[in-house]
Amino acid sequence: RAAALAAFAAKGLPRCSKAPMNTVVLPPAAPDGPTYVYVMTPQTDSKIIPFGGHYRIAVAADGTVGEIRPFTNSCIAMPYKPPHGATPAAMVITHLLDPVPTEIHVFASFVAGVPIMVITKDGRLWAVSGASILSVGQLQH
Repeated sequence: RAAALAAFAAKGLPRCSKAPMNTVVLPPAAPDGPTYVYVMTPQTDSKIIPFGGHYRIAVAADGTVGEIRPFTNSCIAMPYKPPHGATPAAMVITHLLDPVPTEIHVFASFVAGVPIMVITKDGRLWAVSGASILSVGQLQH
């Protein structure tokens, strides 16, 4: 965690909140694999879901930092304010960096408590509901 945070600070990566970043550390999937440290924009308002300002940093067993992967190109804070008494069916967001949704979309779905409909750069529509990711189809232009 310390190595990842030091690399994050040294790179001067964009932050989307003045609040302290949240971190999650996942152990290696294999004995020689990297530890992944997620540095994430905190949710400071229960009615706003942060989609931007999240990073995954790979740290080797010897503490050297590898890839620092951003999940968006900008800060995205999506308002989540259903009218009084209404229950939202889903949230919709575009995603330009990957051909499929990422773990950040899964995380956001859990936080929001509703599916996240993700439109990828190739025009494909995906439904992310909790840990489930389903291809819904190709959007027509």
